[in-house]
This record gives sequence, C-alpha cells and structure tokens, in this order.
Amino acid sequence: MNVDGALEAAERWMSLPRHRNVRICHYAEIVDGHPRLDVEQVDGGPVRDLVDAASPLDRVLDIAIQTAWGVGHAHRHGVAHGDLGAGSVLMTPDGTVKVTGFGVARETARRADVAGVVTLVRELGGPALPVPLAELLDRCLDDGPPVADVAAGLVRMYRQQCGRPYPRPAPQPLPRTSDELSDHGLVLAALGRTEAARSAFGQALALHPGHPEATYNDGLLRWRAGELTDDRLLTALDAIGTGSPPWQGGHLRGEVHLERGDAAAALPLLLEASRAAGDNIQVETAFRYAVHAERPPRPQPRTVRVRPGIRTDSLHGGPGHQVDHVRLSADGRIAVTAGNETVQAWDTRSGRCLSEAHEHAGKASALHITADGRHVLSGARDGTVSWRALRDGQLLRRFRTGEQVVDVWAGDDARTAVITVESRFQVWDLRDGRLLRAIDHDGPIVAAAVSADGRRAVSAGRDHVVRLWDLPTGQCLLRLDGHTSRVHALRLSADGRVAVSAGEYDPVIRVWDLAGGRCRHLLTGHVREARGLAVSPDGRYALSGGGTDHTVRLWELAAGRCLRTFASEYDDTVALSADGRVAAAGGLTGVVRVWDVPAPTGHAAPLQPCRPRSSTEAEALAAAASSILDRAELAIAEERFDAAHALLAGLRTDRRHDRTPRALRAWQRLSARVDRVAVEDVLVARTLGGHTDRVASICAGPDGRIAVSGGRDGTLRVWDLASGECRRTLTGHTGAVLSVAASGDGRTVVSAGRDKTVRVWELDSGRCVRTLTGHDSLVYAVAVSADGRRAVSGARDGDRLLVWDLDSGDSIHRLGGHTGGVPTVAITADGRRAVSGSHDGTARVWDLDTGDCVRVLDASHQGFAVAAVRLGAGGDRVLTVDAGGRARLWDLTSGARPRTFAPDWSGCTDVRLSDDGRYALAAGDRLLRLYDLATGDPAYDLPDRPAEISAVCLSPDGRFVAAACRDTTVRTWELTWRLRPTADRRVLARPLVEESVAQGSNVIGADHEGG
Repeated sequence: MNVDGALEAAERWMSLPRHRNVRICHYAEIVDGHPRLDVEQVDGGPVRDLVDAASPLDRVLDIAIQTAWGVGHAHRHGVAHGDLGAGSVLMTPDGTVKVTGFGVARETARRADVAGVVTLVRELGGPALPVPLAELLDRCLDDGPPVADVAAGLVRMYRQQCGRPYPRPAPQPLPRTSDELSDHGLVLAALGRTEAARSAFGQALALHPGHPEATYNDGLLRWRAGELTDDRLLTALDAIGTGSPPWQGGHLRGEVHLERGDAAAALPLLLEASRAAGDNIQVETAFRYAVHAERPPRPQPRTVRVRPGIRTDSLHGGPGHQVDHVRLSADGRIAVTAGNETVQAWDTRSGRCLSEAHEHAGKASALHITADGRHVLSGARDGTVSWRALRDGQLLRRFRTGEQVVDVWAGDDARTAVITVESRFQVWDLRDGRLLRAIDHDGPIVAAAVSADGRRAVSAGRDHVVRLWDLPTGQCLLRLDGHTSRVHALRLSADGRVAVSAGEYDPVIRVWDLAGGRCRHLLTGHVREARGLAVSPDGRYALSGGGTDHTVRLWELAAGRCLRTFASEYDDTVALSADGRVAAAGGLTGVVRVWDVPAPTGHAAPLQPCRPRSSTEAEALAAAASSILDRAELAIAEERFDAAHALLAGLRTDRRHDRTPRALRAWQRLSARVDRVAVEDVLVARTLGGHTDRVASICAGPDGRIAVSGGRDGTLRVWDLASGECRRTLTGHTGAVLSVAASGDGRTVVSAGRDKTVRVWELDSGRCVRTLTGHDSLVYAVAVSADGRRAVSGARDGDRLLVWDLDSGDSIHRLGGHTGGVPTVAITADGRRAVSGSHDGTARVWDLDTGDCVRVLDASHQGFAVAAVRLGAGGDRVLTVDAGGRARLWDLTSGARPRTFAPDWSGCTDVRLSDDGRYALAAGDRLLRLYDLATGDPAYDLPDRPAEISAVCLSPDGRFVAAACRDTTVRTWELTWRLRPTADRRVLARPLVEESVAQGSNVIGADHEGG
C-alpha cells in the first residue's frame, strides 16, 4: 500500500467510534515519507502468540465472539478489515479482545472478514471442532452473512456447547470524544480534505467549546482560507478552555505569531512554554525557530506627528493636523505626507522633517513619490499639481489640469506624468509641462492608480465598476463588476497584474486578477469600510486602513488572508514600501505610524494532536460523568440548585469531559431555574435558508423552541431552533411581512405587512384564521397580548395606530396623537397598556381599555425617529432606541426621566430584552451585541455577525438568538450561559434594571437634558 493509501486507511480506522473490541487509532501522519500510526497501547499481544492450538472450546468461542463484535462494529460504520487473522487479533491479560488494523472500504472485504472469523476459530480450535460448530462455520463461508449474525450464532453455540450462557455482555459503543474528533480532523487535513477536517473540528468544538487543540486547528484552517483574521484567531486562543496545561495557550499563540511573521511576540510566549512543558518536542522546535527568526529592533511602531498646515478649520484632527495621504519611498526610509495644503517629507527612522511646502490652495487629493525617492508629485481639488525635488523641496513645475485631481503618477526617469482628473487620464511631459494626450472616461472618475511603467491604469467611477486601461492606446481592456457601492479606494501592483479595491460602506476588500479578469479573493476583517489601500510592487501583499475600526491590516494576497493586524487610530491612508518591510498609516489624529515588518519566516504552524486515552480510561471517564449527571439531575428535581450547579460546573471545567447532549440538557434545565450572569459559549451557529427575498421580521415562541420569520417574499416561516428545520410555511400576505408576534400560549401568531393587513394565524395548523383590515397604508408593526385576545398595530399613514379584539376581529380603538408613522409597538402581557414609537421622535404610552394616551416620552430623542420600543417582563419598564442609536430606559409607572446608555448603540435597527430583564440584545448592520442593563456595558458580541440584520429575537430561556437578515437568510446562535444559583428564585422577580432606576443609580447614566 502506498503512503497516501496507508493514510486513507488510517483515516477510516480513526473514524470508528470507540468499541471495547476495536483497537483505537489515535493519530496518523507521514514522517520521512513513511506512515506512522499512533495506536492504543494494548498489554498482551496477538492471540496466535498467547493461545495454543486446540485450546478449550469456551476460550476459542470467547475470542471469536469478541472478534466478531469488533468487526461487526466496524462494518456498521462502513469500514472493513480485509486481512483478519490471528495476528491482527490482540488480547489483554483479562481476556478482552481488540481487533487491530482496520481501514478497508471495499464491500468485498466484508465477506473476507467473515472468512477471517471462521479461519480464526479453526486455527485456535484445531481440527476436532464439535460438529454443530463446524457446520455453522461452513454455512458462514457459503452464505457470507453479516458479521453480527455470525457473532449471534457463536453466542448460541457457546451456550449449547459449554452448557452455560455466554458471560460477557455485548459492549456498547462510546460516542467519539472531542479529542478523537480533533485528531481525526488532522488526518483529514493531511489528506487534503479540508472541509471534512473543518467539520471534524466543528464537531469537537460542539462537544467541548473552547477545546484547545480543536480551537487552534480549526482557527488555523479558517485563517489560511481567509475566513478569520489573525487578531481574531489570537483572541480565540486567549480564551481556550480551562483545565489545559498552563503552558498550552502560550505555545499555541506562539505558533500563530511565528506564522504571521511576528517572532518578537512569539519568543516570550514560547520561552515560558518551553520552561513549563518539559521535553515537549513541538514546543522546543517552535522556541528554537523563534530564537533564530528575524525580529525588528522596535516591535512598537515609530510615530511621526505632522506639523499643522496653514488651514485652521480642520474638522477632526485639530487645526490643520490631519494626514490625508501618506506615501513611502521604495526602501521605506522616507515618508511623504499631505494634509490640508501642506506636503511634508520625513525620515521614518529619526522622525526628522526633511522638507515642507505649503503646496496647494485647496486640500491635497493625490500624492505620489517616485520609486527612487527623488521626486514628489501632489495634486489638489483645485486642479493644480506640483512637481518637487524631495531632497531640498524645490518646486520644479506646477501644472493646471482644470479639474479636481484624483490620482497622480510619475516615472523614475522624470519624463512623464499621468494625472487622473474627474473626467479623463492626462499624460504630461514633465520637462516642458506640455499635455501630451488625454483619455476620456465613461463618467466621473472617483479612484484610480497607474502601474510602475505607466502603461496600465485602473479606474473606478460612480457606477461601481473597476476598469483596466491600456494608456498608450487609450483602450479600456476590462470591466470588473462586483462592488455594490461606489469604489473609493483603488490600488494597482507595479506590474499591473493585481488590483485591490474597496467600496463605500462595504467592509469587504476585493482582489482582482487582471490577467484573468476575475475577482480572486474577497478580503474580510474590517468592521467598516477600508479607507486606505496600498499594494506591494510584486502584488504579494496589500495594506489596508480601517478608519473607524482602529486597525491596519496586512494581507497575503495569494491566500486571501489577513497576515498581520496592527492596532492604530482613525487611519484612512496607508503606504507600503517596495519590499513590504515597512508599513505606514495616518489619518485624522495627525500621527503617522511606521511599522517594521519582518521578512516572512516561512514558518507553517503545525496542527496539534491531542493526548491519547485508552479505552479503559475513556470508559472510566464516561462512567464518572454519568454518575455526576445522575446526582445533578436529582438535585435539580429536588430544587437543590446550589448542589446541581457545583456538580455541573465542575464537569464543564474539567478538560477531560466533553459536553455531551445529556450534560447540555441538564445545564439548560438549570439555567431556567437560576441566574444567568454571562454568555459562556456559542454552541451552534446556523444559517437557515428558505425565504426568497430579504427577511424583514422575526419573533421567538414562548417555549423557546421555535422562531417565526416574515419576509419580503410575503411568507412566514416557522423554524425549529434546535434543529434548524423549517416546520411550516404560512402564505396569505400579498406583500412583504414587516412584523410578526406570538401569543403567550404559543398557539397564535399575528403578522403585519405591506399589503395593509394584519393577519392572525393558528400556529399548529398554519391556517390564517382572520384577516384584519382598517389601515390605509402599509402596516409596520404589530404586538399581541400574552392571552392572544388583543393586538396593537402601527402603520405609516392614515389611522396609524389601531387596537384589535382578536376574538371578534374588530378594531376597538383608533389611537390618535402621533404625527409620523409608527414603526414599533409593544403591549403588556395583560393587554391593558401599550407603548408606541414614531417617526415623529416620540414614544407614547396608551391605556388600551380607554384608548387614551397617558404619557408622552419625548424628552431625549430630540426629533430622531424611534426605531424600537420594548417592554420589560414586568410591564413597567420600557426601553426605547432611536434612529441615532440613543437608547433610553423609562419607568412607565412613575414617569421618571429616562436613563441613557453611553456610548450610543450606533447602527441599531432592533432590540430585544431578555426575559429576566438583565440584558438587551441590540442588532443592526454588523451589530449583534448583548448589553448588561445594570451597568450599560457591552456584555457579549456574538460571533460571525451578518452584514445587515433587519430584526432579532431572543428566546425566553436565553438559549437561542435568531436574526432576520437582508440576504434572505435567518441566522441562529445557540448560547450557553455562566450561571449563579440563588437561594430564592424570587430574587429575579425584580430585575436589576428596575433596581437601578428605583435607586436613582448613575451606572447607566442620567439623561443629559434632565440632569
């Protein structure tokens, strides 16, 4: 068998769940061109060496039955042996049989395995076998029955021939552990089956969130695929599960630092790990590598603070301080900055200003330094372009283009310049200042770049299209589509083969293969749009500045991954030296940061195997866990929550135990009875497809098991949150379903839509039992009372707010008072009060028995439309959020002034309160965050947030979050919480948010207007 075949056979062997009669294959790898298997240590040896021929019949049958059990277990999981014999059957001193050497997938090998069991019996039993047994073996050879049937026949033969029942019970397979799944993923990765490997790592993490090796292995694969940035991988490794060796986290982070080229960060971590880990070969290898790798003399960036320009009305960085553009010389020793009307040249090592010129009458809009570092070309919005000598700052020539300058370029020979203005490319003679030719563009140009030889250019207009140009002929060679917004940053490699572009309001950076005319990679990592871009001359690396997310990212373009993340400020212009060894960024603060980037180390962090465990150890651990769960479940039933919490928490923090379905069910039952203090993990994140247009609304059922979504496709879908399956699709609306709400008994769902109707649905049957008409315009929102008898709906125009009797279908009140549309409503559980939020910037409290407005909440939203109102479980607290992101907590009973959350919840489009009143879940564009209402602080950011969320819901038990997304999907996250048992569950009847308001606490922050 060749090397690949041996590895594939080992992978199939590893895929088997644990079984007492199957030897475990822990791990397999290729070492020096040969396969090496790490298998379970079995005391004893092959039965051919331990059992004499013509052994007692009971011993022969015992060995044969256990062998057939082991082989049958493998067959049930699609794996055969193919070469079964006395040499591949091992036996321990206590007589336990373990079959070794699986890995054949051929169906024909199964019949060979039956023959192997027969041969084993005849070899061990000798020629004088009892006639019934010999006849049974002959039938097995002739008929080739399943091995399980062979085992059953041998058990019957044992009773018949030995005069007593067979003493061993049939072993039950043990589920695969997180360690085994992670190690299986390693072999799948070695075989190039990356998706299967990631699935194995995902299964390991589902069993054991925070599993160190699985977190690291899965993170490495995702990072190398461009799905995870380096800083997020390192953050995940910072939080790996407890119970691991204390040095392990440092070792894993050190390996990642080495691969990202940061030996300076890796060395102290690996030094500490090598001292603590003893003779761990992988730790020592990584440590030695870090010792000899290149480390920059200054791991922290050098900074240059630019001097003010002549303007004094800078909006952001103080008078004239901001940096609009930065460029580096080829060797990175000189940086040129442009801010306001001033162009300055700097020595990046000393921070000394080499030259300064008050260059333009308007803001500099373009900047270029020639590769030899001798000349600087700068352009401005007023259409002027200046050509200067860098050494002494002498002005060599000034050009007047007549239009706003977008980009400038000049060759090292100081003969030709390409100046891109709004309507065309202009080619100028630098020596005499003549315009040589112009190339018109299709529409206004907003971004452009030119190759090193001046023969190729790329441009982007307001039509979201990137174009490739041949400048000598003026021909447009390519149109590249893909951006969904205007391209505002565009760079080109020196050879003109790779372009990188970024769009407004779009955090995704696109890498274009200009030879093939296709988008090669989508670079994801920035939270908001990338403000500045730079590309290395060879097209291997790109640098981006994220502006508001305060990061600068170095990208490896061949892999499409973020190689390094640098912490920065609001930087929206970046530069990269020709060799990629120096990076610079500047922006609104007026500070230019310069990083030394070491040469790539070439180090590939190795995937990490787990410590193997024998079957005996695994069985003992499983038995111990089962005993703990028995005691914990009894404690929950007897309402001894402190005891249950101690038992389950100890099980969860023990590195040796996985979170089995039974353990998770016990924890979830406990979480419904005690205090949830913080999100611990996301167990499962799913993307649910079914809607054919964007999903506009969503609500959770009162039992926490389902969610109901409404889409622009006019349908409602009922989702099983645990499985992700769509249980039912409800049709009837003739337009988008903009709001959905469920009654407290879970039997009724009410929906509102663009078709001006409110519809009442019977959830069990999916039948629309009533259509409520009365609104004159689209219906934005609906809320239903807990008993399902009363509803309130809010619309855009006309009768904006109606109260419905759902039993009769009649509109019982028209609530007047709002002067704008009503996009959000909430109703108390008893259906007696409602709160509405309006485009007029107010929230109103209504008595639904009388139809009177009893209070107007308008003290703090300052005219911003109220986007969401949510009532607390007690019905006397309401949270409002406006379109400006201002969140306020109100006391409806006393009319107390609102409390203000700071900073604002920017980008929030929807919010939900947890059932215990402790948390608010805010959602929006790339926002999905839990806030602690007692402190106002962010409590948890959910991972893998979609770009645009229309609406969100939180199940009453806090287990599930579901988001309605504009990309036509529903996303769900299953959470586990850290718990704190309380002696008296009634403590939670008065949530912390109520205590904070009642005590006049300032932890949330008093309203600015009210003091």
